[in-house]
Amino acid sequence: MGVAMGGGLYEAAGAALVRLYGPQSRAAITGITLVAGFASTVGWPLSTLLEAELGWRGACMASAGLHLLMGLPLDAWGAGALMLSGAIGLLAAAALATVPRPVAQESQR
Repeated sequence: MGVAMGGGLYEAAGAALVRLYGPQSRAAITGITLVAGFASTVGWPLSTLLEAELGWRGACMASAGLHLLMGLPLDAWGAGALMLSGAIGLLAAAALATVPRPVAQESQR
């Protein structure tokens, strides 16, 4: 459970994005922060509503079900997109490595 919790922290997400995208990771980190802020805005009232209607055990089960039905497919899609972008980047790098580079010509005097 600790590994799963660690994977959901801002620090871990930010470090992973910086590792993947370097200086261009700023926009992705900002997007994660924005989405997470909206998630808290929706999550707290929804949790309160579920607990009031279903009790704490029912709210936990409903929350787990929502995570499995909505979160798991989104995570799988996101991971697939990252792997695809990584594979495309590797293919592009391999293709560029095989392109012959023009030889610089010395200027004529």
